[in-house]
Amino acid sequence: LTYGFAGMRTYKGSLSFNPTLPSDWPSYSFSLSFQGRSVRVHVGRENTSYTLLHGEPLSVQHRGKTLTLREAGKPQTAV
Repeated sequence: LTYGFAGMRTYKGSLSFNPTLPSDWPSYSFSLSFQGRSVRVHVGRENTSYTLLHGEPLSVQHRGKTLTLREAGKPQTAV
C-alpha cells in the first residue's frame, strides 16, 4: 500500500509521496514510523492529509511540493 498506491519513497533521508486512489475505493489511511517520528497519511478523493502523531517536525514531499508537519495532531492537507 505505502509503496504502491501511496507512491512512498525515501530519498536522501526524506519521505516523498505520489498517492493514487483506486476508482472503487473511497479512501485509505495508514500510519508509519520514520526517523523516530510517527505519521498518519489519509488519501481521499479530494485531498491527502499528513498528520504528525509523535516526534520532532518533519518535512515530506507531496507530488514535489514540500509540506512541513510541525505540530502533533494538526494535519497538513495537499491536493
